[in-house]
This record gives sequence, structure tokens and C-alpha cells, in this order.
Amino acid sequence: MTSSIVRKIAFYYSMGPGYCWWRLHTPFASDRLRMRRYAKNFGGRGLEIGGPSATFATDGLFPVYSTAATIDNVTYSESTHWEGEVRGGHTFRFHVAKDPGNQYVMEAGAVDALLPATYDFIISSHMLEHAANPIGVLRAWQRVLREEGYLLLILPHRDGSFDHRRPVTNLVHLLEDAKRAVSEDDQTHLGEILALHDLRRDPSQPSQAAFERWIRQNGVNRGAHHHVFDTRLAVQMLEAVGLQLIDVEPTMPHHIVLLAKRIGGGLVPDNAPFLERSAPAYLNSPFKSDQ
Repeated sequence: MTSSIVRKIAFYYSMGPGYCWWRLHTPFASDRLRMRRYAKNFGGRGLEIGGPSATFATDGLFPVYSTAATIDNVTYSESTHWEGEVRGGHTFRFHVAKDPGNQYVMEAGAVDALLPATYDFIISSHMLEHAANPIGVLRAWQRVLREEGYLLLILPHRDGSFDHRRPVTNLVHLLEDAKRAVSEDDQTHLGEILALHDLRRDPSQPSQAAFERWIRQNGVNRGAHHHVFDTRLAVQMLEAVGLQLIDVEPTMPHHIVLLAKRIGGGLVPDNAPFLERSAPAYLNSPFKSDQ
């Protein structure tokens, strides 16, 4: 094994066991992503929710860090399983050659406390499934996004993830959670998670007992996937909050990549091409349930 491969594996593992696992199983996944061509459009001021993420690094699935002028970040706590200790202020280092962005410690659904129409784009990778009220969260994100600003959202597809035994959530359920303003201490799905989670696909959990402890402490660690997505539900959700879809691409090993924008001037989004069952996002999906 060459030294360059050893260094690459060491880097993958430094990003976490789960990240290392999927990069080694699908090492060229980022090169196959058609939507990477949009990364050059992310050159202004951005807000990341739940970063930093290897997904947006230079060799990641969607390399936004290298093109953005600056990026701020939102994390729910000063101490998290993923980021470790977090300190507010200008401490968010997203790129080695750029000044750090501002780190906010707040809930993802509380970002509307920031100035409205502030950001040129919002990015978030594998975070929204951890939100008990994803539609409420998306509506909060919209308020700080300028008109014609982009949202780049990456969600886990149930078929490729440890959620593959669970049923896909339906849009009515998401809308009801938004109507009731469900908070992050919601435990509606914990029983289903404990019963149907596939531990064989979750290298971050050493045992069933450890996983059960992890999920029962979700109010602190936010590790649970409250909702389960396929590509159709992801599209329906963005349509429900009034975002205009630009492109959708499901990709291995377990990603749904969605690019949308906020439209203004009283315009109504036209997402019919993405909602049709014959849409390329479903026909070309590597995930069986999309087809």
C-alpha cells in the first residue's frame, strides 16, 4: 500500500468512522456527482447548518468551501458529538486559506433570529433528518436567505442508509409536525428507530446496547433520525415550503442532493417537472424505491 493511500485513509478516518466507511466503499462518489458543476455559483456569503462537513471540502461531494467568499455556521450546542467543543464568535474555520466565519450556537430552527435576507446561500449536509420539525426549520432558513439565494440540501436516502427497514415518512406527517411546532425533545419516532435501525450499516455504534443508550439520550446528542426520506418526499418537502427546485440528484452511497432557490416578487414556484413520476431524478436514481 503506497504512502499516499495510507495518508488518504488516515484523513478519512480523522473525519469519523462513518465517513471513512463510505469513502472506502465508494471512493469516486464525488466524481460521479453531476451537480458538482453548480459549486462555482456559491461564491458569496453563506450559512452552513451543522458544519463543518467533509461533504463541502475541496475533495468532497460538493466543494463549496473553496469557492465561497465566507461561510458562517450554526451548531445547536457548545459541545456536540460531531464537532466537539464549539466557541461562538469568528471561530468557524471552513477553509485553511480563508478567514474564519462566525460561529452561532443556536437551534437550526432559530436562525430567523439573525438578520433577514442576509445570506447568498445556505448549505446543510445530513442534518435535517435530525430535526423533529424539518418544515419549520426550512421556513426559518428561508427568512435569512436573500431572494434568488440558493439552498443546497443533502439528505440520507433510506435505501442506502441504516434506515432502510423503516417506512418513508409522508408529507402529511411533516406538515402536521410543523402545524404543532414540534420541538427537538419529541420522542414520537424513538420506538420505531430502536426496533428497525440496521446496526450493521452503522459503524459509529459498537453494539445494540450502546445504540439504545445513544438514542434514549437524543435530547442531548441529537443522534436520532426523526424522519426517513426518499427522493420524492425530499422534493415534496421543498415544494411545500415554497422553494423553487433547480436540480435533484440521488447518488450513492446514500445521498439525496437538492439544489433550490428562494424566489420573490410574489412568484409561485413551478416544481411540476420534479414532481412527475417520470422525472429523471426518479428514473435515473440508483435507489430502487425511487423507481
